[in-house]
Amino acid sequence: MKVRNRIVLMLAILMVIIPIIIYATKSFPVADDFGNSGFVRDQMVGGSYFLTACKLTVDSYFRIGGYYFAAFMNYFFSPFLRMGITGVRIFNPIIHLVFFLSAFLLVWAFSKCIIKVDIEASLALYFAFIASIVNDRVNSEVYSWYVVMVAYVLPISVMMLADALLIYSFSKKNKLFIVSAVLTFLVSGSSLNITALNCGLLLLAVFYCFSVNEYKIEFATVFVAAFIGALISVAAPGNYKRHDSGGSEYYIIGALKSSILHSLEQIFGLFTRSPMLIFVIVVFVLLLLKTDYSWAQKLKFNHPVLAAVVAIAGVVIVNYPVYLGAGDTAERCEYVQDIAIYVLTFLLLCYVVGYIKMNNPGITISHEGLAILTVAVLLYGVTLLNAHGGSASFATPYMVKSIVTGEFTKYVDYNEGIIKELENSRGKDVIIYNPEFIGNPYMKDMNIRPNDQAYTNHTIARYYGLKSLRLYEE
Repeated sequence: MKVRNRIVLMLAILMVIIPIIIYATKSFPVADDFGNSGFVRDQMVGGSYFLTACKLTVDSYFRIGGYYFAAFMNYFFSPFLRMGITGVRIFNPIIHLVFFLSAFLLVWAFSKCIIKVDIEASLALYFAFIASIVNDRVNSEVYSWYVVMVAYVLPISVMMLADALLIYSFSKKNKLFIVSAVLTFLVSGSSLNITALNCGLLLLAVFYCFSVNEYKIEFATVFVAAFIGALISVAAPGNYKRHDSGGSEYYIIGALKSSILHSLEQIFGLFTRSPMLIFVIVVFVLLLLKTDYSWAQKLKFNHPVLAAVVAIAGVVIVNYPVYLGAGDTAERCEYVQDIAIYVLTFLLLCYVVGYIKMNNPGITISHEGLAILTVAVLLYGVTLLNAHGGSASFATPYMVKSIVTGEFTKYVDYNEGIIKELENSRGKDVIIYNPEFIGNPYMKDMNIRPNDQAYTNHTIARYYGLKSLRLYEE
């Protein structure tokens, strides 16, 4: 039975991961990929990508923003500039593999070292996490757009790896926390919402350690490293120059209000319009039936409502830098926000289960209760699918269907044709014709616009040496 369960869970995990890898292997450059590649090419220092990345990172720090780690990786890797479309199609799948591996290591570390559940439960928790982040929201930016993947997906991956190493260091009493400290310092040099998430989770870890009087110095060291990185990032002159270019005032209270309202709206939306509630119920049952709370004997689970408030506040804090700086959220920011929601919801569930077990020792769920709960969850899932346009409204079934039917190939071929036309049109005025709408909700388009003075049009034209570029519009 256990072997069969493991096989089923591993197949379910692969069903989520493989379509994303296939999508990434058919990536093509879009939007800012052209501008950044042209910028690196024009600023190249002695043919060295490393020296060029160092120079441009320093320039970005003083001119654009404090994301020193994300900027360096963006400039240094530059797969499109190095190897053309092939480079993008090699690099992007690697980022996804790093993400899924890092997520697995974090779930595995927490499962085996903290809550001490079996392999099947660990795999189920991992599946719940990756299935949620993939299927709970339509997002065209994080699956194949290099600039977003290197600046958001990769730092999140490094953060999860750092947290996994910290847990192993805590459990095995080794020196892995030093590596974790270095990685969390680097992660804080990303966009400020990732920086907030990085520091916030470590602050919770420090609070836990002080509560149980264990390994204070190790956890505090990692938090301090992340916090120093955050201070360096926040202090960047580029943050303020970039903000001032759009207006000189900072709406501190207004940004907080917007962040609170947006966070509450998004949490409610995930629970009511996505499969998240199903995964929450599954995780809750797993924790209730499988977890060993001997690790938490020194903790008092007396304040579940306060814990819920802390979880919501954590999401607000992650969203706050976005509203303070830009005044609105993009899909990549929603991705970071959702990571925060899932992680904090899981920690909240751990706390709530601790509260239940503390007040009801030996509590369990009967076979009849599990059967009723299973039927209820299945009925809810069917209702959810029907209410939101069927299975194709969610990423995994949509990706699988598009690959099987050839719609995905059609979309990729269309964009490859545009790129080939651009490559062969140096010195010309280029008009892109799109007689029928060809799109994919999980792959960002090239962002070519009817106005030949639009930013993306200009950067693409400059990269390929075109006179002008525009999209034909009837």
